[in-house]
Amino acid sequence: MSFFCFNISCNQNQNTPDQTYCSNCGSPLTLKDRYAATQLLGCGGFGRTFAGVDQRSDLGKPCAIKQLHMPYMAGTSKQKILELFERESQWLYQLDEHPQTPKFIDYFAAGENLYLIQELIAGQTLTEEIGARSTPYQEAEVVEFLGEVINILKYIHHYKIMHRDLKPDNFIRRDSDQKWVLIDFGASRILSETALLGGATVIGTPEYMAPEQHRGRVLPASDLYSLGVICVQLITGRSTLEMFDIQTNQWFWTNFIPKDTVLSKSFVQLLNDLIAPVVGDRPKSAIQVEQYLRRMERRKKQGRIQPYQRSITATQSRTTFVNSGDQPTVLTEGSPPVVHAVWDPPTTPKFPQPQYDLKKLSSHLRIHRWKAADRETWHVVNKSVGKKANAFLFPRDVEQIPCALLRDIDQLWNQYSNNHFGFKQQLEIYASVDGEYHLFCSILGWPLIARNSDPGKDFQFKTNAPYGHLPSRQKMGGTNLKRNIQVLYKKLSESEFF
Repeated sequence: MSFFCFNISCNQNQNTPDQTYCSNCGSPLTLKDRYAATQLLGCGGFGRTFAGVDQRSDLGKPCAIKQLHMPYMAGTSKQKILELFERESQWLYQLDEHPQTPKFIDYFAAGENLYLIQELIAGQTLTEEIGARSTPYQEAEVVEFLGEVINILKYIHHYKIMHRDLKPDNFIRRDSDQKWVLIDFGASRILSETALLGGATVIGTPEYMAPEQHRGRVLPASDLYSLGVICVQLITGRSTLEMFDIQTNQWFWTNFIPKDTVLSKSFVQLLNDLIAPVVGDRPKSAIQVEQYLRRMERRKKQGRIQPYQRSITATQSRTTFVNSGDQPTVLTEGSPPVVHAVWDPPTTPKFPQPQYDLKKLSSHLRIHRWKAADRETWHVVNKSVGKKANAFLFPRDVEQIPCALLRDIDQLWNQYSNNHFGFKQQLEIYASVDGEYHLFCSILGWPLIARNSDPGKDFQFKTNAPYGHLPSRQKMGGTNLKRNIQVLYKKLSESEFF
């Protein structure tokens, strides 16, 4: 065994265990007379990570040592940095309860560096696993990976911690139980939440970063985007830098699905939602993704999973990043990486033009005229099944509503309510209560039965109405509202769009 020197200017890595100081520069080889580095695991824009040993523990317990170099940190005095580091590091102790995050051991400052000491996870990184495979991953494998990671993200997001740097290097399949462990969120918390690096600095890896993250804004949906990109990479076996058209702001990853890979419609839709360039088009939380995966599992058990039909998406350009080799964690100021575009002839749009006029609905929603938008929603729906604008819908009518129309209406409600209203939100709630009608109505703030001759008076047409409250059910007719709702949400749950 040999020890590494912690001096960032010294490259000596052959110090023997019996040495106290570096043979090259004379710096101490242990931190707090306790932690010694035995292997350099990686370097990034803000420091280095070592495998090490805790010499105070029995048999020298392994640990991971994250070294953050203070001179790299801008705009803040050293004393202020230390105060912020002390405060923010204490958050990491709260994450010890999850079995798939490293245990937090210690934090301290020494010289010009800050240090985080965590449990060392023995295992293979996802990057290493990808490199060792001769074939891409199948849907079942990616769903299993996704389910484990979503559970971890749900946990850390609960503590208002965004990882900010999800990439294959930061997932380790633990040798002891073959579970995935998420690493390296400690440094992201320290550097980001304390603003140690200044407002213009972005933490992340370009290939996996969400568009808003390039501009310094990070949300839970940003981590979900990065996770979706990783899943696309696993399915296709290709670098995701090849599969995004920067000119049209569209993904065309489905063109790269291997011929022997069979995917379901619902799984492809989930990945498309996760990697949507617009934040509002993605799931808002890990909980929503978890619920979607549960619905997929139920459909699979019921034999209701439909296969994805392959089609080639035409693109106007193909782009590659200049730094398209290994993508380390970087700290960038200003613009994202430069791209070169190779132009192909213009092509037809990816999606067909809508069959129904939704301009009036869009206009009402844009200025938050919720009541008018709700009325227009049902006017358009009625028209799609050949009924008069003010007529009521019955189960046989609901079964005839085009799913594509419901999708387009839902997207408009999502867009202009900041994902607060829409059919997708209602379906999420309906699934979460297993179709219990009274619970469903209670959460939405809907009466169990119509209480007024004017159905519109039963609902709240305001921005702060309960989550998923609109569109209302005011055109659902008949004496059994529960039956109408069942038919509608069964239709939505079986649609490839929801």
